Amino acid sequence: MRTVVVAALVVGGIGGGLTGCAGAPALALVPWSPILSGLVANRGDDWESRQKLNDLDKKADWPGMFSLAQGYLKRDQTDANWLFVAGYAQFRQANYAMAIEGAQSAVSINPEDLDSWNLLAESLRLSNRAAEALPVLQRAGELDPASAVIAHLQSTALSSLGDAPAALAAAGRARELAPHEPEYLYVLANLHNRLGERD
Repeated sequence: MRTVVVAALVVGGIGGGLTGCAGAPALALVPWSPILSGLVANRGDDWESRQKLNDLDKKADWPGMFSLAQGYLKRDQTDANWLFVAGYAQFRQANYAMAIEGAQSAVSINPEDLDSWNLLAESLRLSNRAAEALPVLQRAGELDPASAVIAHLQSTALSSLGDAPAALAAAGRARELAPHEPEYLYVLANLHNRLGERD
């Protein structure tokens, strides 16, 4: 699984409106880089298109990546790979509504694409629709029960909803599934610290 989400733990929801147990501030995971580079590396149809995607990814040229995807989608509007790329490019520009549209289209065509499920879930969460992200992640988890990424995304969604105990449990699963990934340990440790502050 190529998707990795790195997050920092802060007190208070994005925008400050969320509350957790007993009126305490919710735990929110604010992404440093919501989905890291490399996710689109193998999405092209051939060497030339993959090279173009790689160059655009390195330059962080998300409008250029979206334009490239649109060109291919004009030829075939049902190409799940390019629908994902289009959604991913919009996601990186914080255009979450369009990212959701692209990811939903991609999974409707290729329901086995875990990256598209993850993109859909994270786009929903960052649109203040974390409750809708949870069933998406449940579906993704059915496809790959051993994915630390999915467990981590569940933790971020639960944190956004202010459910700290469930977020801690999900973060613990992510850590168990990927014990050598430092970002999962970081998130787990901070969740423990925040829960300790509430006691």
